Amino acid sequence: MDVVATGVLLAVLDTPYLLASKRLHARVLPLDASWPRLLLGGAVVYTALAVGIVYTRRGALLGFVAYATYNGTLFATNAKYPLWLAALDTAWGTALCAVALACL
Repeated sequence: MDVVATGVLLAVLDTPYLLASKRLHARVLPLDASWPRLLLGGAVVYTALAVGIVYTRRGALLGFVAYATYNGTLFATNAKYPLWLAALDTAWGTALCAVALACL
């Protein structure tokens, strides 16, 4: 049940950001829409493996690694992707996962 609650919380918290940043990202680079689903899947698996012992630091680490990997790859492979947007999106992912996993 905690895994489902975490997934719902991630979706509720992340949807406004994804909608608001859609135009900002689209101007820089047309992004594949499947990566948020992969992040959600990773968060669910991580939560399930943690067997209910999840702390804010672990959620923040998960968010940082997931978002930094994605944004770092975009920044390294596309000259049009600015560093400030990569940093902003990574900070958002870190905070999002920290809050979502801390609420278990």
